[in-house]
Amino acid sequence: MTEAEQIKQLRAALETLVKLHQSWDKGTAYVPVSFMNKNDAAIAAAREALRNSAD
Repeated sequence: MTEAEQIKQLRAALETLVKLHQSWDKGTAYVPVSFMNKNDAAIAAAREALRNSAD
């Protein structure tokens, strides 16, 4: 994977996490299942991107 592809993958993962958390109310104990699933997928994508960028 080229450096440009790594940057693109990392950026997409970070954008997804930021979008998910931008309106998340940290004072609320209730987390909808749909949010949890999207969050888990975004974290998995970020971890994969980090693995791909490790030297």
